[in-house]
Amino acid sequence: MAPAGTLVTFGLFYALGGAFYGLPIAVQPMKAASAVVLIEPMEPGAIAAAGLVLGAFFLLAGVTGLVERLARLVPKTVSAGLQRSLTAARTRPTASWSPSRW
Repeated sequence: MAPAGTLVTFGLFYALGGAFYGLPIAVQPMKAASAVVLIEPMEPGAIAAAGLVLGAFFLLAGVTGLVERLARLVPKTVSAGLQRSLTAARTRPTASWSPSRW
């Protein structure tokens, strides 16, 4: 998969979606998905399937009001912990790219 085409397409649809609905759209689910792909390389078909499943889930969650109920149930500390653990897992492999002297 060409990263430039994929990222430009995602960015374009986020911008169009935000303009259509008049509010910004959170990108955390896609950041989490990209972190998983960076940590554990996957086949292009699996990446496409993950995008479709995420899209279908968030479409249904938004239409049914599930998002608001989940936001009330899940503490912000859990969300922050997940984000930090994915960030730590993503930065660990890149530590070897840095020169040893700081």
